[in-house]
Amino acid sequence: MHVLEKYSLSTGLKINPPKVIDEYTPNIFNNYIIIDSSVDNPNDVYPFFEDVAAILRDHLVSNESDIKMLNNYNEQGKEVSNSDISFSLSGKQINYMLKNCKLLITGDNLTLQLAGVQDKRIISLFGSRYAQNGKAFFGSEKNQVIFEPKSTPSFDKPDNSKRIKLIHPEKVAKAACELLDIKYDYPYETIHVGEAYSQESGGLECVPNQIVPAPQDETQGGLIYRMDLLFNENALARQLSTGACIPYTNKRIDLELLATYKRNIPYLVYRVEEDDDPTFVSDLFKMGIRISLLSYLNKEDARKKKLDYMEYGLINLFNPDENFIKKHKNTKNLYYKSVRGLLSDGKIYAHEAAWKSDYSINHRFEPTPVKDVEDIASELDHLHVLKKLD
Repeated sequence: MHVLEKYSLSTGLKINPPKVIDEYTPNIFNNYIIIDSSVDNPNDVYPFFEDVAAILRDHLVSNESDIKMLNNYNEQGKEVSNSDISFSLSGKQINYMLKNCKLLITGDNLTLQLAGVQDKRIISLFGSRYAQNGKAFFGSEKNQVIFEPKSTPSFDKPDNSKRIKLIHPEKVAKAACELLDIKYDYPYETIHVGEAYSQESGGLECVPNQIVPAPQDETQGGLIYRMDLLFNENALARQLSTGACIPYTNKRIDLELLATYKRNIPYLVYRVEEDDDPTFVSDLFKMGIRISLLSYLNKEDARKKKLDYMEYGLINLFNPDENFIKKHKNTKNLYYKSVRGLLSDGKIYAHEAAWKSDYSINHRFEPTPVKDVEDIASELDHLHVLKKLD
C-alpha cells in the first residue's frame, strides 16, 4: 500500500492531485532531462549517477541530440559532475523546472511526486523502502520505470551495504534511452562493483615522468607519486615543490630530499616486498613522517615481515580474490573501470596493469580491457568490472 493511501485510510481524507505553486527559475536550456540526486534518507543515495550520466552523455552525443543533462542535488545527494549544470532548488523551483523536462531520473524524494503530478516520464530508484510504498502516486504508469532490488529494504535503519547499490547503472541508462527514443548501444553488463568504487574519488596517482598541479581538494591528502613504477628522485623533488604529494615507494628515498619537503608530505606509502628495507621505514619514523605500509605478498611471506615493522603500524595486505579468479579465469571480454586514475606522460590509465600495456583512456568512466584476471584480482574493491556482450 502506498503511504498516501495509508494516510487517507487513517484520516478519512480523499486523495486529490495537489496544486503546487511555482517559483520562476532562470534556465538557459529548453531541451533537457533532470537527474535529481537529492535524498531525505542516506540509504537512498545512489552512488552511480555519475556512471549513468557518463553513459547517457555518450549516447546523446552519438545520436546528435541537443538534450542537456541538468542535476538537482542537496548536501546528502551531492552534485553529479557529469551533468551540464547542477543546482540545489526548492520544491517550488523544481516544480517549475519539471514543466519542460523530457525525463526525470530520481530516487525516492519530493521531486518524484511532483513529476508524477505533471505526468512526466520518470525513472525512479528505490533503496530504503519498497517501491509500492513510495512510487509516484499520480501520473500514467506507462511513463514510469521503477528500479527496485529484490532484497528487503532497511527503511530508516542504517544500511552499510546500501540496497540501492544493486541497481546497475547501465540498466538505468538503457531505460532512459528507451524513454527518450534514443538508440541504446552500451555493450557492457556489470558483474562486480567494489565497495570503494562508489566513492567520489579513489585518489589521483602519477608516474614520475611528469609534474602535475597539486590537487586542491585537501580531503584527498594529495597526489600519490608512484616511485615504485618509475624511481625518479628529481621528479619527486619537483612534484613536492608544487604542493602536497604522497610518495609511494618500494625503495629508499634520499632522506635529505624528504626532510626538505617534509611539510608537503601528508604521509608516505611504503610497499613491503621480498627485497625490503626496514631501516628506511625506521628513519622515516624518526623524522616524524607518517607511514602507511602495504604489501602484495602472500599471507605467509607477509607474516614473516611483521616483526620488522611492528613499531610502525600494520601491513595492509592486498591479496588476490581467489574465488573471483577461479570464476572468471576463462571469462572472455572482461573490462573494468576504476575509481582511481594513474597519470603518465600526459595520458590517463585505469590501473598500473593498463599502464604497463600502454592502454590509456579519455576519462575514468571508459572501460579498460582485462588482459589477465589476476592483474586486477587484488584490487577489486576499487573496481567496477563488466563483461562486454557479443
